[in-house]
Amino acid sequence: MFKIFQVTCVRVYSGCVYVGTAWGCIIVANENNLYPITVFRPFESAVSVISPMTESDEQHMALAGQGYRSLAFRTKDMVVTPTTDSSQAILNSHIILWKHEI
Repeated sequence: MFKIFQVTCVRVYSGCVYVGTAWGCIIVANENNLYPITVFRPFESAVSVISPMTESDEQHMALAGQGYRSLAFRTKDMVVTPTTDSSQAILNSHIILWKHEI
C-alpha cells in the first residue's frame, strides 16, 4: 500500500541528493537545504542503483531499475506490441546513462 514512499537507494553527488524509490522515481534535491530540483519516473518499479561516473571533465550518472518507461511511447501515438507475458517486463532490469548538468 505504501510502496511508492519507500526509498530504495540514495546518493549524494556534486551538490545534489539523488533518491530512488520503490515506485521507480528519482528525486533530485539540493544537498544543503533538500529543496527539490526535479522528480522523474524512468522505471516501472524499484530503482536499485544510482551511481556517478566521472570521465575527464564530463559528469555522468548511471541509474539501474526495473521496467524501463519509454518517454517516446508516452508522448507519441505509437503502436506497441504486447509481450506474451506482460508481468515479465516489470522484472527486467535496465540501466540509464545520462549527463549530470546542474
